[in-house]
Amino acid sequence: HGDKLLLVFFTLFTMLKFLTEIWGQETATWTCPNSPFLFLLVYIIGLPSVGYTYVICMSNPNIPDLLFFDTIPRDLLGAILFFGGTIYSWSYELLRFKWKKERQNKGMLHTMHHAKFHIHPNYFGDLFTYSGWALVLGTTCALSLPIAMLWMFLI
Repeated sequence: HGDKLLLVFFTLFTMLKFLTEIWGQETATWTCPNSPFLFLLVYIIGLPSVGYTYVICMSNPNIPDLLFFDTIPRDLLGAILFFGGTIYSWSYELLRFKWKKERQNKGMLHTMHHAKFHIHPNYFGDLFTYSGWALVLGTTCALSLPIAMLWMFLI
């Protein structure tokens, strides 16, 4: 099935992005949450929730294959959103890493490039990434992840 192959590419692309985000800067991130609450949130609630959406939400697709008056293939729109969002947030991280390495920027807040448009450019890109992933899966269950992300941004 074509969407399963697309999901394999999504996974590989996401793993490269995560490896860059974790190890691409001077101090690695995600290695040790700095409080018990954050540990609970990330490792006990967060990661299993994402795993649930990746495994359980793949069954019983209930979003039509053609969207917007039956003109746009769901997989095509999903792939565009996924790769567009991933490239947006990934490029922000790479530009931020480069900016942070310059001595005059030590201790400064990064407000250039993507960051001049919004507070969390990588979260903005991830919203599109996970929306595209959900469309390719084709389930309303998978759409719960980007909806939850949007809810967290607004609250």
